[in-house]
Amino acid sequence: MSPPDPGFFGNLPGVHDDMGQGENDHISRLNGTSDDPNNYGSTSLEPTDPNPDWPHYWRVQSVFAHVRHETMLPQNPSEPQGTFDAAYKSCLGTLGNSIAPGLAQAADILMVGNRTGVDPTLLSVTWRFEGGYDQFGFNFQPTNGFHTRNTEIGDVGPGALYPPTWNKSPYTDGLSNPFGTNLNKGQVFNGNAFENLMVAGRALGTAQGAQRANAAGIYRAGSSTNPGYKERVQNFKDNARNYDAFYGCLAKKGFSP
Repeated sequence: MSPPDPGFFGNLPGVHDDMGQGENDHISRLNGTSDDPNNYGSTSLEPTDPNPDWPHYWRVQSVFAHVRHETMLPQNPSEPQGTFDAAYKSCLGTLGNSIAPGLAQAADILMVGNRTGVDPTLLSVTWRFEGGYDQFGFNFQPTNGFHTRNTEIGDVGPGALYPPTWNKSPYTDGLSNPFGTNLNKGQVFNGNAFENLMVAGRALGTAQGAQRANAAGIYRAGSSTNPGYKERVQNFKDNARNYDAFYGCLAKKGFSP
């Protein structure tokens, strides 16, 4: 696959013209420097494969420019301790046997948490079990899953959302392409992954603590009596401690929703 043309970046979340115009003061502060003209340099993710997955590679580059610019604000007055990519790497050891989200994926999860109030662990478990994962972490472009035997439309995107249920206000307010055009089961998701996660975050709600397991089950099954509810509750319980530790580690370094 060839490197994307410039239009590729327009479909990424938070890629703003002002990034290219040198408005880097906020990014520089997040990186621990003052008005650093090289604010992009600390996230240098060079592809090791001679034929890399270019959309994924460029998405990582672009997301992290946005992360430093807009969203990764500490909840306490102290400045973040270094760059987000360094914090991510140093916190991976807290995940135990849970799947690592991926660098850009963790950034998206925190951004969605910032904008919707969804708990990062709840969204992580949902993405991991609904959208699946690959060698890069949670999957940005999953294959649409089976919804029911009577529907040709599948469960779409990282959040595995069924468009007839979720493609409406208030879940899609302010979003332009959360579902894409490939809606049938078996097709590969071609919408905006971040916006799909925004819909998922709004659907999951703002449950905290022990209530998160129920929210995960309801998201999966629609009701506590439907098939899939108990399985997803158990999925959440099996992974919650690890993801809580991971996002707690990032928060201690100044990166939280």
